[in-house]
Amino acid sequence: MSFRMECDKQDKYNLILKFLFFLVGFSIPFSYAFNSIAIGLLFLFSFKFFSLDKYKNDIIIKIGYLPLLFFVVFLLQVLGVFYSQDINKGLSYAIQNIVFVLFPIIFFNLSTYLTKDKIRLAVYGLIFGVSAILISIYINIFIEIFKKNLEFNTLLTRFTRVGFVKYGIEEIHPPYLGILTIFSLVVLLHVKLIKRKSLDYILRGFLFLFLGCSLYGISSIMSVIVLFIFLITSIIFLSKSIKFRILTTLSFFGIFIIILINLNSIRIVTKDFPGNSLLGRIQWSIFKGKGDTSRPENWKSVTNVIKDNLFFGVGSDGGLKDLQSFRDPKSESFKFKHNAHNQYLEFFLRHGIVGFIIYLFMLYELIRVAFYSRNEVFIWFLITFLISSMTESYLVRQIGLTFFTFYSILFYTYYKPKINEF
Repeated sequence: MSFRMECDKQDKYNLILKFLFFLVGFSIPFSYAFNSIAIGLLFLFSFKFFSLDKYKNDIIIKIGYLPLLFFVVFLLQVLGVFYSQDINKGLSYAIQNIVFVLFPIIFFNLSTYLTKDKIRLAVYGLIFGVSAILISIYINIFIEIFKKNLEFNTLLTRFTRVGFVKYGIEEIHPPYLGILTIFSLVVLLHVKLIKRKSLDYILRGFLFLFLGCSLYGISSIMSVIVLFIFLITSIIFLSKSIKFRILTTLSFFGIFIIILINLNSIRIVTKDFPGNSLLGRIQWSIFKGKGDTSRPENWKSVTNVIKDNLFFGVGSDGGLKDLQSFRDPKSESFKFKHNAHNQYLEFFLRHGIVGFIIYLFMLYELIRVAFYSRNEVFIWFLITFLISSMTESYLVRQIGLTFFTFYSILFYTYYKPKINEF
């Protein structure tokens, strides 16, 4: 009788745990408060499963180095507060980064209880969270169109980028919504949503088209680039036949050459679209030959500041005053007080060469385990983050920070014990 009661209790705990995994994933695109509550609930509940006995003397071998590196990164951020120019801003940044401590503790407690079902629910949560945001955007946009008697082609010209995301129940900076959408598309291509095959294909197909088309409204060029890389790679590796892969690769290369030859024809299509739209941004980048002027301005100012703060960085506040001193007062970067808009440079800027090396080692450990795991969702999660980080500092905002820390250590904790033989 007591054994049955114990089993019932474990089933109940597992059910609650699955719900909390879904809730954390779902909360990522939403407010800092909602996301913090979801993480807090998972953190507290994880202690129901706490036990040191299961590790004995081989903790590092079983759970790996990533949790330790997360702790070190957080320690760097705390130390960085003390030599920041803006102590309050540095402290706020360090507090926000507490997830570098919370998630390792959570997954230390849960490491032997992780299953594929729980991981699936964690990524399902993100898909439905992102979908909820996008649905709210389109509902409010269509209300606006009908209220003001606008034409439907304004979906392509007026409601783009900031003019698109501002209609959501939660306004998310376009590059951040873009990276969440891209990862959701990756999951939809590789993970079943329901058991019934026909309905699963219909549901996933609908969501894939809906999220994919929404990328136009989001108008993040880097997200579209990552999507193309993902789709092309998926098609190339669709078959095990080497001949098929070679022919497919050559076909895509041929299409790319044709596009280059016909750039003037493309210009006719893109020239009338506003600068904030995806086509308008392509028009600006390719045909005016200037590209995105704010990024080089950021990177130039960052490298200049780094030269004077090489070893330990400017501190956890990001050194905005120093950055502004190297910027043209008329530039976008100066007016809008931009950060580095590059996660690699951002980390170097804040924590110097010491922090940058630790950050690279953390990424290396994730990449190593991801490729040994051969799990496509884990691999593409990292590829998406690594490529997107070239033009955005994702770890300075709650959404990007929680997205990276939660899924990276979730995948790592599950797959690390399975690849120890390597």
